[in-house]
Amino acid sequence: MTEAEVRVVPADTQQRWDGVLHIRQRVFAEEQALVDLGITDSDDATSLTLVAMLGGAAVSTGRLSPPLPARAAYLSWIATLPEYRGQGYASMIVEQLIASADSYGYPELQLAAQTHAVGLYSRYGFSRLGQPYVVRGISHQAMTRTHR
Repeated sequence: MTEAEVRVVPADTQQRWDGVLHIRQRVFAEEQALVDLGITDSDDATSLTLVAMLGGAAVSTGRLSPPLPARAAYLSWIATLPEYRGQGYASMIVEQLIASADSYGYPELQLAAQTHAVGLYSRYGFSRLGQPYVVRGISHQAMTRTHR
């Protein structure tokens, strides 16, 4: 598939939001067992959630949450369905989330990367913050990026 066949769009319709929830359920709940009860949280209401649509199917997603008094702007819930990995869809999501954060003027972005994805985020200017840590058997690394 080419990038022209994939559209990265806000999850601003019920169909797109359902696609986001499907990806989160498959990846974070079923595949990785990182969440038990919910695949949503209170930040969903105030965040920009993007979804990569291949035809009518959601294949990848990610979210940009605005800064809070005790937290920088934050990227989270970045995931691609297993059968679509390695085709650049997560990169497309990350690029657009960063562009949005930069256009909003957020001075810093943070995220919690699974360590296998540290290289992806490093390519976009993220650097390691502190030591790796483990969540339910999966190694994570806090990362940060300052606005350029």
